[in-house]
Parts: sequence; structure tokens; C-alpha cells
Amino acid sequence: MAASGRAAEVARELVRRRADLIRHERGSLESHLVGVHDILTRWKQPERVQLAGLLHSGYSTEAFAFRLFGKRDRPRMRELIGEASERLTFAFGAIRREELLRAAEEADDVATHLHLQARWGDDAQAVSRVELSELLVIHAANLAEQSCGARGEPVEWIARARRFLSAAQRNAEVLPAWFAQREGDEPFDGGAETRLLQAYEARLRGPASTVEQASSVGQSLVGEPLVLAGLVALAEGRGPDAASLGARACVAFEALGVSWDKRLRIDRWEELAQVLMRDGRLCDRELEVASERARASLDRADGSPERIWAHFDACEAWPEAPSEDPFVAGAPPPPSTDKGTLPPRFARYIGALATNTERPIPEFYPGLRTSPWYDPREFAITRDLETHAAEIASEMRAFEVEYFQDEAEDIGRTGRWGVLFLLEMGRRNEEALALCPVTASIIQRHRTITTRGGLMYFSCLDPRTRIAPHQGPTNQRLRCHLGLEIPDQCGVRVGGVVRSWEEGRCIVFDDSFWHEVWNNSDRRRVVLILDLWHPDLSDDEVALLAGLHRYGIANRMTTARALSRNDAAQRKARREGESVRRDASGVRAGTKERT
Repeated sequence: MAASGRAAEVARELVRRRADLIRHERGSLESHLVGVHDILTRWKQPERVQLAGLLHSGYSTEAFAFRLFGKRDRPRMRELIGEASERLTFAFGAIRREELLRAAEEADDVATHLHLQARWGDDAQAVSRVELSELLVIHAANLAEQSCGARGEPVEWIARARRFLSAAQRNAEVLPAWFAQREGDEPFDGGAETRLLQAYEARLRGPASTVEQASSVGQSLVGEPLVLAGLVALAEGRGPDAASLGARACVAFEALGVSWDKRLRIDRWEELAQVLMRDGRLCDRELEVASERARASLDRADGSPERIWAHFDACEAWPEAPSEDPFVAGAPPPPSTDKGTLPPRFARYIGALATNTERPIPEFYPGLRTSPWYDPREFAITRDLETHAAEIASEMRAFEVEYFQDEAEDIGRTGRWGVLFLLEMGRRNEEALALCPVTASIIQRHRTITTRGGLMYFSCLDPRTRIAPHQGPTNQRLRCHLGLEIPDQCGVRVGGVVRSWEEGRCIVFDDSFWHEVWNNSDRRRVVLILDLWHPDLSDDEVALLAGLHRYGIANRMTTARALSRNDAAQRKARREGESVRRDASGVRAGTKERT
């Protein structure tokens, strides 16, 4: 089986074993495994190493106790990824990392195989010198994928990863390009990494006018300080310097293959680097405009790379999409020439079901504008809501406090966050809607999402409550808030940009961006929340997506009923079987007593 075929089959196996539901660091076990595989692929590792990385912690590790599969599953794992890859996977779980390092750093050149103690007390595991090096490369990729602070900010890990790769270099088939020491580079150790982190955070939080260029320490390894220095150069009108720094950042991102500062995905860091390369080559008035944009992004950053990226995104400052791509964000969908033909964007979206083993529900729709905030005046519903805001507030206050339940979603918070659903993922709260006729009529008149993809509810933040950063699942919707009771000292940050509410006024934002909410006052904060279809979606696309949502709900309910019936039949069969066995046991016992 080809490498791509094996990886696809492993992805399907991960879905079957529900690896997407198992927590691992900041995401799921599935996303971590796929992330390590992607890094090993970018590092141009042999196929056996890439596949081993895709299941590297499946047998559990010293730091991650969950077993996705056990020893008796080894034949199935060999079938999935091949014997060589499965040996690496098993050894990764069995042998402690420090034991591998010790063996690699102390071993002589005579022995072809080393026997290392397994952490779960089995006989020693035999690994070849090549396997030992490949295990250390996987450890380096594992470290690279998950090392960051609670918000994704960079932490020290590169020096440790270099130790793994240094121990691996004698026998590894391929070492990552970034590991090679370049002429003129300063030695990179833990102290150098600490200085790089301190300098990077100081520059990120300092005003643009005081930020100096990236130091030479580590700049050949990580691209993020180069991007920041390039933005400063662009803000100061030094176009050639900005373009050069952007180009060097692109090289660093390509080599490292993973974000060092994980507050932004690597593709978004690369977008910023590409902007520097383009804008740094501009002249005269165009360069002045680009400089002003870079200056504004740095002045408003407040230590947040997300905010820098969001500013450029809100300005639609990215390099133009390739001309052959028909799905330009914000453009109207191409007209269909045949009534029976699906809209092209929907066809592309639904086509993702052919490769949806990693994410069964394709959540992001192609060709839609991406911006954290939208002008409420673009939406007819906001005028309707604001006109009737007093009546809506009166309807909300008619509910007793006990009607508000604690928000059940697994989102961190301090204080109490209460919600009262009018419509929840296609399910109507008829009792609540009957008590809110004005609100209900507005929902029905506009392009609100009343299917599985949408929510409509009153949201109440008690005093001194803060909701941790989180993000919605899809770009198909925008979220509209109508302020009903708004004290001072409360606000919302979306994509790094902070705004607040006003009583009787609406705000609209894309909740697929990271966002957080707080109420630092002594009064409650109450808003009405409605989900709207993205304005770039045509009516045909909305109808098709709504139909897809209805199908999903109906299919889930049908499946649940069928499974419930089968479970009941199975329980009945077991009860009857136990009854027969008890009767038979009683007959045998009676016969023995008579004998």
C-alpha cells in the first residue's frame, strides 16, 4: 500500500477509535497525532518514520497514560502501517525518553542493536541503532508539535529538540534542515533560547517606534521574530529591509515546519511573511499606505499576534489568490448555467466528504470573507432588532431567574454564565418562544440559522464573570449580539480586537475566530444572541446547507432509535439466557441431591 494510502487508512482507524474525542494538551489526540505526522513529513523523514509518528503515542507513553490500542492490537497495527513502523511505535511507548537519550549518547560503534528496559516491566526492548535515531527524531517532532504556553505563546523547546537530533545524527537517514548549523550562526542552547523568548515578547509588547530588528540569536531557526522585525521595518518605510526579512522568515517557516509561536497557525505566519515580501517592494504612495497599515497593526497589537493578523485580514491585505482559483473570498458565487447543477462552492464543500476521515463534518466553507468583525449596518436584521430592542428586553425580563440554565458547553469560566435557549441546533423551545412573540417574529423574517448550525438565546453574565478564549466550529455563520442590559466594565475580544456592547444596539462578529468575554462590573450583563448565515452565501447555498443540516439531524435520530431498539433486544436476550441457565442449574442440582 502506498504511503498516502496507509496514512488515509490510519486516519480512518483513528476515527473508528474516537481519537478525536480524547483530550490531549490543547486539542484532541487525533489532532496531535496528525500534527506530528505533518511535521515529520515536512522534515522529509522516511515513510516508516512518518507512519510511526502518526500513531506514536497509541500504546501510551510515560507522559500520556491513555492507550488507544493494546498489545493484542499489534497485528492490526502491523497491517496498518507495516512492521518497521509498528516496531518504532511500540518502542516509542515502551522506552522512556531519557533512556533513549542515554543509550544514544553513550553507545559505542560496535553493537548493531541495543537492549533497553521497557517502562512497563517487560523484557528489554531490542532496537537497532537506526531505529534508536528515528525514535529520537519522532521525539523531537512530538516536542515541536505540542510545546507552547496556555494561549499558544512560545516556550523553550528548540534546545531540547536539538539535543534529541544531536543524539540521533550518527545513524538517522535524514535530519531536519533547521538542525544543521549554518556558518556564522551563534551556538543555540537553553540560554540563547531564553534570551530569544525575552527579546521576542519585549518587541511584541513594545510600541512600534521602539522595536529593534530581530537579534541574530535563533533568527535562522524561527521565523516569527523575523516577521515582527519586518513589520517594524515596513512601518518605518524601510521597504527593502521588510522584504528581505519576510523572505528569510518564509525560509525559516519552511524548514521548521511548525509554528514556534502557536498563537497563530504556521500558514498565517507565512501569510504575514508574504505580505512583507510584497509590500516591501512597493514604491512611493503605495509604500506609504503599506507602512501606515503595518504601523497600525503594531500599535494595536497589545502583545497579540492574533491581533496583528486580524488587522491585516480586516484590511483584506493578503496577496491576491491565484487567478486559477475561482473561489475568491468575498466574491459572489459564480452563476450556474444549469438549474440542475449545484453551486460550484457547495460542490467543492460537499466534495470534501470524499476525504473526511480526519474531520467527518467539513466545517469551513470555501470562498467566504474572513474578518473578525462586521459592520452591523450591513444586515437588515440588526435594524429590526434595534427598533424593537425595548420590547425584546421586556420579553427577556418576564422570565424568572430559574429559566436560565448554566451554559453546558465545555468552555472555561470564572463566575456564572446563564443561558435561556429559544432555539438550539434545530430544536425549538416552544414555551420560551411563545413568551417572546416580538423576538420570534424577527427570527422568522430574516436569514437566521434555524437548523443544526445555529443557536438563539438570551445570555447572562453574572457580575465578575469571565469566559475563557474559545472559538465556534464553522465560518458559515456570523454571530449577532443585541445589548439588553449592559453595565460598564464589560467587553468582548474577537481576533484580538476589543469592543463592547451598547443597550439597544447590535454587534456582529465571526465566532470561528478566538474570542473571549468578560463582565467586571457589579451588575449582570444580558444580550440576545442570534446566528446569521454568512452574507456571502447565496440563497441557493443557504437552502442546500440547511437541507444538509436537517439530513444530519434526521439521520442521527434514526440511528439513535435503531441502536436503542437493538440494545433493548440484546438486554432482553441476555435476561432470557440467564433465566434458562438458572433453570438448568436448578435441575442439575436437584438431580445430584436425589442421587
